[in-house]
Amino acid sequence: MKRKLLYIVLLLLLISGIVFKEVYVRLYNTAKSYIQSPDKPYIRDKMWSYDGGFKVGGDFIIFKDPHLYRLQGDTIFYKDKPQALVVRLNKYMYQLTVSSMDGKQKGTYTNVEERLR
Repeated sequence: MKRKLLYIVLLLLLISGIVFKEVYVRLYNTAKSYIQSPDKPYIRDKMWSYDGGFKVGGDFIIFKDPHLYRLQGDTIFYKDKPQALVVRLNKYMYQLTVSSMDGKQKGTYTNVEERLR
């Protein structure tokens, strides 16, 4: 009886793993983004589109022109003034989360280049 129950539980775990794989992957990557330090070169190399919440400057953040946007440490400078802090990067969901300098507001930007692939 115990062996049969064990097989049923294992079978249910296997089925849930197959059915809810995408959910588990999203949860894992979201949790990982809270733990890991953001990948600065990745952030600098991508174009970020405004999604909602706190807005750093315009609708897009592009670090190619250092006089417009610049990433120094965890701080995003807009027109040579510190505007936001990088809080989190989720490469799986292509999302960059920023906060205002005082930490009272948060905003989200999306890496549109990779999301549309």
